[in-house]
Amino acid sequence: MTIALGLLVKEGVVLAADTQETIPNFMKTDALKIQYYQHSNAGLLVSGAGNGNYIDTLALELNESFGKTGTDKATVTRLRRSLQVFYRNHVHPFGQLPDCPSLQLLVAFQRGVRGRPKLFISDQTTLHPPHVAFSAVGAGQVFAQNLLGQFHHPLLSITVAELLAAYVVYRVKACIADCGHLTNVVSIRAGQCHVVHPIWIRDEWEPVFEDFDEISAGTLRYALGADQRWGAKKLSEHLEATRQNFIRENQHATELERSLSKSTTSSKGQT
Repeated sequence: MTIALGLLVKEGVVLAADTQETIPNFMKTDALKIQYYQHSNAGLLVSGAGNGNYIDTLALELNESFGKTGTDKATVTRLRRSLQVFYRNHVHPFGQLPDCPSLQLLVAFQRGVRGRPKLFISDQTTLHPPHVAFSAVGAGQVFAQNLLGQFHHPLLSITVAELLAAYVVYRVKACIADCGHLTNVVSIRAGQCHVVHPIWIRDEWEPVFEDFDEISAGTLRYALGADQRWGAKKLSEHLEATRQNFIRENQHATELERSLSKSTTSSKGQT
């Protein structure tokens, strides 16, 4: 089972997913569920829930369609056509079988440094933008969308959006069976793909998420008059400490991306 989600902000688009992949009646394993493809000043992200081999194969075909230059409108038309052809060739022929392969995708892209980021969700052979600036697929879909509805805002910075996406996956992993292991986060801004390492999320971000959840629970109990251990001053101190931790992680992520960007630029300049 899977949780995968996407959210749009002014600067770009973020996809996040858990890494647990279950082979029914056999075993659990780890898999990175976000495929990302970097082109010249353009990036494409594909994730989804369902048959993993089908999703990976379809992602490659979508990338072939995306790779051609053109307007955003022409790109979406090509992506939709590729999705329809894939279903006709690989899904519909098995439609009468009891274990017919199923999949649902999140597709995001941005062309150009100032291009408008795009997010789409698939439903069978259709590919359409979500009704709001976020969406989710998989076992934790409803829970994730409820959380995003509470916390998402289109004016968030892209690095804060990455933190939010990772937090929502963290909450889903804790509550929904068969969603788990690590968290995979990839974003596009200014036409460039950026990957947050799953180990960094586990070791640096998730402890801060745990602190935030403790404060949230303590705040509710205090407001209800049920927990005298939490006073207004103590809550304020804990909230400010957690806020500073989030700001620190945001700065670390920004500095790491700048470092990687300089490294990439330097390596490109070598002959």
